[in-house]
Amino acid sequence: INAQKLSQLMIPIPPLKEQERIVVEVAKWISLIDTIKNSKEDLQTTIKQAKSKILNLAIHGKLVPQDPNDEPAIELLKRINPDFTPCDNGHYTQLPEGWAICKMKQITSITNGKSQKNVETLNGIYPIYGSGGVIGRANQYLCIAGSTIIGRKGTINNPIFVEEHFWNVDTAFGLKANDAILDKYLYYFCLSFDFSKLDKSTAMPSLTKTSIGNVLIPIPPYKEQERIVAKIDMVLDTMNEILRAV
Repeated sequence: INAQKLSQLMIPIPPLKEQERIVVEVAKWISLIDTIKNSKEDLQTTIKQAKSKILNLAIHGKLVPQDPNDEPAIELLKRINPDFTPCDNGHYTQLPEGWAICKMKQITSITNGKSQKNVETLNGIYPIYGSGGVIGRANQYLCIAGSTIIGRKGTINNPIFVEEHFWNVDTAFGLKANDAILDKYLYYFCLSFDFSKLDKSTAMPSLTKTSIGNVLIPIPPYKEQERIVAKIDMVLDTMNEILRAV
């Protein structure tokens, strides 16, 4: 645009009194829209804080009741791996009876991503994920359904749960739980964990497979995991419905 084109612009001019009424009416509606927008942002902030609190309660054994009849987590872990040794550096001293602490690498497989250059195709069967979401399609996959994506570079604090097989590029790790924990419990733990504190980079946020593998994760009895996941699913579904209705 330039001054000449702007000067030729045709403007409808109401009577001066009507202009005054128009300005008052438009200002009223803009103010109302701003109020609604601010209220929605406040609600989103509140719900985000509530989600964080729920996840924190879950991984500290305070979201659902314990059942003394549940098989202790350590027994299941040792049945899967007789050489399993739990970790406890004092960070989770208040966990309930029957829970165990271990490193992420002890109960998950961590899959490095690869370039999608040679597998990407327009009508591929499987999604290609980067750290921020789907970026393409492929006919091959690296991670199996039920895996959690953790960003290696860029978006490192936004875990994604994927319910189908997928290819992950080299900016994202794929984490798959073993038989000792539920896929969704692993995902919810990752949502609650601040991966940015593992970032050692000076420029773009970056994580390593080693740093993720050494993260300590509290493991409830398997039955309690099921109750935790069901409760979180229910609460988050309700909160998301509230957001959609606004």
